[in-house]
Amino acid sequence: MNQSVRLTDSHCHLLSIVKKGGDIAQVWAEFLAAGGTWLLDVGIREDDVDERIALTSLGPQLRFSCGVHPSETADLPNWDRLVSRFQNPLCVAVGEIGLDWYRGRETESQQLQNFITQLEIAEQVGRPVILHVREAMKEVLTELKRHPRVQGVFHCFSGTPEDAQEALNLGFALSFAGNLTYKSSETLRQALKIVPRESVLFETDAPYLSPVPVRGQRNEPHNVRHTINFASEILKIDPAELCDQTTQNFEKLFAPVLIAGE
Repeated sequence: MNQSVRLTDSHCHLLSIVKKGGDIAQVWAEFLAAGGTWLLDVGIREDDVDERIALTSLGPQLRFSCGVHPSETADLPNWDRLVSRFQNPLCVAVGEIGLDWYRGRETESQQLQNFITQLEIAEQVGRPVILHVREAMKEVLTELKRHPRVQGVFHCFSGTPEDAQEALNLGFALSFAGNLTYKSSETLRQALKIVPRESVLFETDAPYLSPVPVRGQRNEPHNVRHTINFASEILKIDPAELCDQTTQNFEKLFAPVLIAGE
């Protein structure tokens, strides 16, 4: 892929890349060199937003989201301050939010409360949501059905084809990360096959989940091209065409605020 390709990384964590030793200027330059069109820097806490706003000076292709990750349950977020962040036209989504039962359900009540509050915030500020779901698909789908005005994307989708269909039935997009390329992810590849092209996105979740052939290295936004190339073989579609389609999907999902931020 090169500058003639419209490449989008729909989910990464730039501050985490910096904390893991990444040179952010070089990371950004490599993304642009690969054809970078849009990059979404996704929030996990309420208190790091100012640092991430500063990163938007990298270039006009960068947008950010604000939200409280389900693992962040130690302190009660300042919800009023979070809502105020959406006055910034570069803040395009609420997320990442959701539920995560992977390490147990000791924080279930607080996670669920934070999730519902942020679904309500999404309704209030008119933004799509970025969903983190880990071993909690049933509960997340239940809450989404109670908030039918909320739309968005399942980040790093890791469910079954049946889960994918339920999410699609609710009008959500599904985003696939580097774990799609892992040998153990056959169920995930089967899920990808049922997703309409207009409902699929790709992401790095950088600096995590590096795809083959760079697995084991720190992940960076330009590596999304490896996942797209891999997916194009599964879907029997030209990689450049799939890249352009998913960029169009990103633009459609975040259209009102993307335009406002230009």
